[in-house]
Amino acid sequence: MKKFIFSILVILSTANIYAQEMQISGGFDFSGGLSKVDSSFGFNYLGYSYIYNNKSTSAFFAPGISFIVRVFLDDNDISRGFVFRDRVNFLTNEKTNGSFSIYRNGYLFDSGKISETASISDDELTSIMDFGLGYSTRYKISKRWQFYSDLGVNFTWMDYEDYETKSASNYLGAGIFSDAAFQITLTEKFYLELGLNFIINIFSSQKGKIVIPKYNFNTNYKDAGRFDLFSTAFYIHFGRRFDLQQLGNDLLNKNTSKNTSQNSGGQEQH
Repeated sequence: MKKFIFSILVILSTANIYAQEMQISGGFDFSGGLSKVDSSFGFNYLGYSYIYNNKSTSAFFAPGISFIVRVFLDDNDISRGFVFRDRVNFLTNEKTNGSFSIYRNGYLFDSGKISETASISDDELTSIMDFGLGYSTRYKISKRWQFYSDLGVNFTWMDYEDYETKSASNYLGAGIFSDAAFQITLTEKFYLELGLNFIINIFSSQKGKIVIPKYNFNTNYKDAGRFDLFSTAFYIHFGRRFDLQQLGNDLLNKNTSKNTSQNSGGQEQH
């Protein structure tokens, strides 16, 4: 078992030859954006066949927390590497405008405008989680300042629940993200990062439960969309840099010293 662990450390140390630095940061995220709904689904209720259409756009504000991990392959003035990002936001304010129509057995049953506002004080909760993986480029402006440009794929999971009407939905989207950020070096290992990111989801899948109290409608639905979510966020992070080569060598040397000490002790006992 010890030999196996030692072999893994040797492999990691060797792999670290190709990776110079890892950065881990976390902090606060202030997100705002637009979400679009263009859905149409049918259901049966009390012997009638209905089709529900909804076309609306929502503007929202959703603060939260986020963290970023970057790994760079060299320490040049312009370095290239990889980035992973994650964030969790909670919607606090939303304004929705649009229109709806309901058809029963092929005839228009009801229609109207949609104009709604929602806030954190209402009996509604919307949580948003994003995951991103992509390519990062670092530009060293000076010893104290660095600029970062990130681009990659993004996945969004959004959950909505109205505790009063019991309406709910689960949203899963995929698209692209980009970041532009400045880092301010505080010490040799620690830094402050100020950034702005953009997300646009190209494809999505949504399912949920819709309740219309006016007609006592209650039905489940599934829907898909394209280009239906755009958001941008300002974030502020506090982070730490790790020298991967040094970290790998320290782990390797520590394990080597431990094995040598144990072997020496075993020989003396013998």
